[in-house]
Amino acid sequence: MDFELKDLMPEILQERRYWLVRSMGGDYYGEYISRGFIAIGYNEISLNEIKLSISKDEGALKELKSIIDSKTLNEEDLDYYKRFGAPQLIRFYKEIKEGDIVIIPSAQSYKIAIGIVESNTYELLDKDLSFNTDSCQFKKRRKITILKELSRNSLNPEMQLMFNSRHAISNVDKYAEFIDGCIRDFYQKGDITYLVLRVRQENEIRAVDFNLVPEIINLIEEFSIENDLAFDKDIVKMKICVQSPGDILVFAQKPEFIFLVGVVITFLKGAQIDLGKFASFKIPSAAENTAHIIKTFGEFLDRRQDRKFNETMRQKVENMDIENPDDITKILSEFHKGREKY
Repeated sequence: MDFELKDLMPEILQERRYWLVRSMGGDYYGEYISRGFIAIGYNEISLNEIKLSISKDEGALKELKSIIDSKTLNEEDLDYYKRFGAPQLIRFYKEIKEGDIVIIPSAQSYKIAIGIVESNTYELLDKDLSFNTDSCQFKKRRKITILKELSRNSLNPEMQLMFNSRHAISNVDKYAEFIDGCIRDFYQKGDITYLVLRVRQENEIRAVDFNLVPEIINLIEEFSIENDLAFDKDIVKMKICVQSPGDILVFAQKPEFIFLVGVVITFLKGAQIDLGKFASFKIPSAAENTAHIIKTFGEFLDRRQDRKFNETMRQKVENMDIENPDDITKILSEFHKGREKY
């Protein structure tokens, strides 16, 4: 049975954008998650009026403000709708696209939900709104699917600045790398492959433990030389943002070797590497297929029974309390399924 690594490896589109969508101070947080939607207020402005404004292209904002001027609103609301409502409505309708990621904070942003946008903007009729006034009364909505729910204190420290904006909708593309790492721990984006190692140790970490990834890279280089594989360890980059807990991000243009870093982590966590001789797994741009590489690599690790070295590496994984990469485990599981189906 033949596979290609790209068929099993999660891929994130480069054109995807990221948005922080508030939930009325958390009042609608539970409803957004349980019912799978996000919404925006300003019910006095209809969806058709927004569409009419958008048809004016560069003059969309001016047109929508003109429409707002025609509404029966008090002076304070009129000013607020024009200054804040108009650009937010245009952003909600036009700028957010299907496939984009939304981050929804709860009350006080203690928790966040990460979802993916699944629909264009639609509008409820008055009769479709809940009679329960505690429920969301916003008519303009978009369907979403929740991918993850996390506590705010588990996020990368740099992401904390994301919550400073008080707008109903804020673009947070600048935090894309960190948001992607919250969703997946092994993925392709553009021509770069990323592996996220989640460090969950809450106490101080020894400086020598951070040498774990370079040691794994050296191990892969040794294996590559022994098996005549083209591998330049200088192509592998690493970012560390660990403040107990935190993440280590490993990335390069060679997916098979970044995958091997994840395989070593699963090995050090106690997983068995046994793909069997029947699973064939192809790399699009390499002469060797991945199943052969990983199977040979497993044999290499078994043969290289340097007990002290292995125990030192395992101790570093344990000291940092690194989680087993879920996406790596899933791909290895697909290998086994492929072998069994064969």
